[in-house]
Amino acid sequence: MNSLQLYEKVVARDLVLKLAFKNATQCPKLVQADLSLSNKLINAEKLILLPYFLALLLVAGQKPSVIRAKKSVATFHLEKGALFGCFVTLRK
Repeated sequence: MNSLQLYEKVVARDLVLKLAFKNATQCPKLVQADLSLSNKLINAEKLILLPYFLALLLVAGQKPSVIRAKKSVATFHLEKGALFGCFVTLRK
């Protein structure tokens, strides 16, 4: 059973019972889900990113994208362009 079938069979029916929907077609549809992992130690050591990358690869079945810092943040010891996590977007 994929995530869309699970949503239609379990989540949508549960929403109909809990909220004031008359049928399952009035429920909001699940269009996409974002999975992301990060750790403050990734900035110090790049190899710490590898287990997070592989975990998302195994869970989602897609190659994750690496997240880089857009701005420097002195509080987090983060420089512009530094690695700090990875993410994958699941659709359908």
